[in-house]
Amino acid sequence: MGQDRLELIDWLHNPLAKSKSKLHVQRRKPFDGWIAGFATNERPVEYGNMREDYEPGMNAGLGMANARVSSSRSTKDATHSLFKVACSSPFAIAPERAAELKMQVMNTEDWTLNPSETEANFWVVVPDKSIYLSYAGLASLWCLSRVAFTTIYMASQISRDPDAKGVDQVDLGQVWTERHLDKYVAYARRLVTSDEAWPEVLQVPDATAASDSGEGRLNNLFLGALSWIMLHEIGHAHYQHSKWVGADQRVRQEYEADAFATSWILEKAGNGIDREYRVLAIIVALAWLFLHEQVKGGGKDHPAAILRFREAVAAFELGPRSPAAENGVYLLKALFDPISEDMPAGMKSHEAFDWMATRMEELFGQ
Repeated sequence: MGQDRLELIDWLHNPLAKSKSKLHVQRRKPFDGWIAGFATNERPVEYGNMREDYEPGMNAGLGMANARVSSSRSTKDATHSLFKVACSSPFAIAPERAAELKMQVMNTEDWTLNPSETEANFWVVVPDKSIYLSYAGLASLWCLSRVAFTTIYMASQISRDPDAKGVDQVDLGQVWTERHLDKYVAYARRLVTSDEAWPEVLQVPDATAASDSGEGRLNNLFLGALSWIMLHEIGHAHYQHSKWVGADQRVRQEYEADAFATSWILEKAGNGIDREYRVLAIIVALAWLFLHEQVKGGGKDHPAAILRFREAVAAFELGPRSPAAENGVYLLKALFDPISEDMPAGMKSHEAFDWMATRMEELFGQ
């Protein structure tokens, strides 16, 4: 596989969080409307009010030695700063379409972005045009994004090493342990079933990190993945999807919302590094879907994660030396197929991704 991942990792400093268009952030009361859920379609039990007393602290980079650790922090404490910047991410992921999103999709109406204190989940109340992000969902997705970014970062370091020239495979086992990536994944999984305090061993998100720092690039990848999730929810409301239909129609609605998010992000992305970043962000979001399904199982009103993955991949249109494809392989292999050693050596990026997609079909196929 190629060396293009270097260019992609360096490009991740692009400040995705900065956009003039934003969703309104509000305190809201519990509602009686329909929830078109992204993952579980479950009604939340409790809603958290916005807190303004979060102290973001200092950027600690990728290492753990100087990392800020939590002291009985809740997911609300840890991710409130991420929630505050999330309101602009659906506009920033495809800035060439920001005005179109605001004027033609949202119709200049008041849409709201709301926090929740449920388990990891994201959903929209269609009649109210209100999107809900649970703090546990933000924490779970951020932890997965950290695993993705660290995997990419370390692969980039290896590719810079003159001694690694000609190496066909990368062993990230030691990195996985040293960087506590197993603990980030385990916490992300636990949050799918219930919210819980932020583990002390894990670094807390820093939404104020400089965009060209390691933490800033991580945040940008996280916000890119979150953008796909939020655009999925926007798609539900835009198409006026309804709960009062059969299970088959509910499944079709999920496909429509997925297609809306994927096409919105990629349709005018061109064929350069911008597209590569957007594809990588979608892969991270899809990886979260797979993780969610592993923990909670599938449902009759949502397509299986592998089917949603298949539909999204068909729209990627990546080249033979795609850095997004290469880094997507590293992430998916590390997360879902770390033990098997039957991956052929010497493949180009697109060949490796095709192999990984086939492997995902074997692991998650119906």
